[in-house]
Amino acid sequence: MLFAFRRRPATIRQAVSTHVSARASTRRSAHYSRAPWGILTAPVRHLALLRERRAVRVLVDFEPRNADEAQEKLLYLVALLGANAAPLAYAELRKAIVTLQPFKPCLAEAMSRGKRTSLCSTPRENIVSPGMRIE
Repeated sequence: MLFAFRRRPATIRQAVSTHVSARASTRRSAHYSRAPWGILTAPVRHLALLRERRAVRVLVDFEPRNADEAQEKLLYLVALLGANAAPLAYAELRKAIVTLQPFKPCLAEAMSRGKRTSLCSTPRENIVSPGMRIE
């Protein structure tokens, strides 16, 4: 289904999944805009764009409950900004930073140069691949 009304996500993974789905539908609808009947798909493209913007807003507003969720949120937002996939306003970036502030020491440890360990020494799979270096 292209559009579905959902509750707010309970975890960061659900928020990321919602944004990935919304981004895919936006790209899919943009693909149809190049077709001869593209003018007829304009309302669908607009709704898909609104859905994607809402998903980004929910992701930015999401309050992580633990350090793992904070790291996942930070990495996803950095990837979005790096890929220019979602233009974020300064106020949205500020809000995201404020929601990550309680986990600053753990995030600093996880993002520090040369470390490949999990957050705050808790066992879990790393989000960053072994060959990737975040500086």
